[in-house]
Amino acid sequence: MTPTKTTEIAIDGMTCASCVARVRSSLEAVDGVSAARVNLATERAQVDHDPRVGAAALVGAVKRAGYDASQLDPGLEAEEDDARRRDAEIARKRRLLIVGVALFLPALALGMMPIFFGAEPWFMLALAAAAWATIGTEFHRGAISEISHGGPGMDSLVSLGSTAALATTLKPH
Repeated sequence: MTPTKTTEIAIDGMTCASCVARVRSSLEAVDGVSAARVNLATERAQVDHDPRVGAAALVGAVKRAGYDASQLDPGLEAEEDDARRRDAEIARKRRLLIVGVALFLPALALGMMPIFFGAEPWFMLALAAAAWATIGTEFHRGAISEISHGGPGMDSLVSLGSTAALATTLKPH
């Protein structure tokens, strides 16, 4: 029986179960890998493999699947770096939420109140396009990556749905 080694990899860019399945399949396709466990919540993969398989091959498999990856070294520094990364991501998501609310409230007021003026449809279109372009950007990028790497996932669905919703604002009134 060949001894196995376990390598832990940090993965960025996974957003749904489809992403997890794609990463796991890519890792398990590497010669010498016996098992791969991928966790969406922690953005980590634990890979059991032949010791002759290097971490670079595992990271490369994840990158070919369309995600960013790096080998984790056990220790306190990796945990601190992970905490910093998560804090930065939370701050970025909070800014996106504020932008979304700032775009939503005027659109809600315009859509619900009996205020009519000639440029109302153009104003609504501008609000919708701004939301689509700013908040939706990460979904659109994810959709492009998913499709170019073999199959649509959740980002593709969100991007398609938001693009269709934006297109409906273009209909003549």
